[in-house]
Amino acid sequence: MIYTRHKIASYARKWVGTPFCNGGRRNGIGCDCLGLLIGVAKRFNFHSIYENKPITAFDITSYQYLEGSKQLASELNKHLIKINTPKIGSIALINNDNISHIGIVADYISNPNLFSLIHASIERKSVIEHRLIFEEKYTYFDFKELYHL
Repeated sequence: MIYTRHKIASYARKWVGTPFCNGGRRNGIGCDCLGLLIGVAKRFNFHSIYENKPITAFDITSYQYLEGSKQLASELNKHLIKINTPKIGSIALINNDNISHIGIVADYISNPNLFSLIHASIERKSVIEHRLIFEEKYTYFDFKELYHL
């Protein structure tokens, strides 16, 4: 499969409007923030850097195993490549106190020189896209297949 960062963002955008559902993994039916990442990884058959298995093989729907932001960051560090600067198609990990949240970085439609974030919002009860505001609490990752693009 030929990967481009814009294809990743375009596919993630197809999830916008999907209702929020804790543990959900289905576009148009229901997903949470990890479900969006898993859905994109499944569509493009992205693999872990830890083992040569699809990212989807490491999916976690029982969140009691991921208590707090440090554990989610640890899991992402195992399977993705940590990067300093986000690019379209990168994963953003947002750390707020003891809560973690992830989304997919995209190009901001009204200004392609800016980035947006596509993520499943509990507050808005669906997958949404909005301008990405860079903050120190964000950590960025790439799928190994995108790292050199």
